[in-house]
Amino acid sequence: MSTETPPAERRSASSTERSRLTRWLIGAVVVLGALVTGLTGVLSLVAPATFLALTGHRGEPVTAGVRVFAAYAGARELAIAVALVVLLALRSRRVLPGLMMVTAGANAVDVVGAVAAGRWVQLPGAVVVALVFLATAVWLFTHPPVDRSAATGRPFSGDVGA
Repeated sequence: MSTETPPAERRSASSTERSRLTRWLIGAVVVLGALVTGLTGVLSLVAPATFLALTGHRGEPVTAGVRVFAAYAGARELAIAVALVVLLALRSRRVLPGLMMVTAGANAVDVVGAVAAGRWVQLPGAVVVALVFLATAVWLFTHPPVDRSAATGRPFSGDVGA
């Protein structure tokens, strides 16, 4: 009698491991992105001078106009960060990639603005966030959750309310 695992079971175990790793990586991208985005938002609201330094304007005075800009930027960043964490916690595989595309788009606009203004300090972070979120969102869009409820008897966990 052979103790070797049948090929179908090996594929199933391998697929389960890949699925777990993929979920973990997506979660890590979303959590790290939300932390960076949230930290940027908090700095914008609480310490506009630090926010200016992060965007390549170290030492500039914090005027009323700067405070207004920082407040708008902070509100945008915090709203995105909170929504990312909430959608991840709810396991919303249908809505999360859309918000990730919005995050990538907002950072892509930041890239264009940084290049146009010569804010080279801001550029690397905005490029990385835009590309990583874009790649992850595209992957999520092209690999939709599979409804296995008919085969397993368990409810579909691919989105909120399921």
